[in-house]
Amino acid sequence: CPSVVWCRSPVARGEVVPGAPSYLKEAGAALDAAAGHGGVPRAQVTVVGRFGLMIGKEGAGLADEAIGVAHRAVCIPMVNGVESLNAAAAAAVMMYALKNG
Repeated sequence: CPSVVWCRSPVARGEVVPGAPSYLKEAGAALDAAAGHGGVPRAQVTVVGRFGLMIGKEGAGLADEAIGVAHRAVCIPMVNGVESLNAAAAAAVMMYALKNG
């Protein structure tokens, strides 16, 4: 299941956590979707303030529905021949990079 992470808060799990997109919008936060391919490269994304991050299942990634409610899709560029990262590793890289630039 994709996870929505609110910094310093527990992880919520579900296909799309009910109410999360509107909650984040009302809180002035962006909701990013981690994309294996086709998203904005992480290095080109600047986050100011609060954000939420959805991480998909290993292999399948996020459902189109989840990506559709996100503010933007963000990816970690890979070298040729590397398909993807483990979901936990991708989450750690994305959260650190989005929070710390």
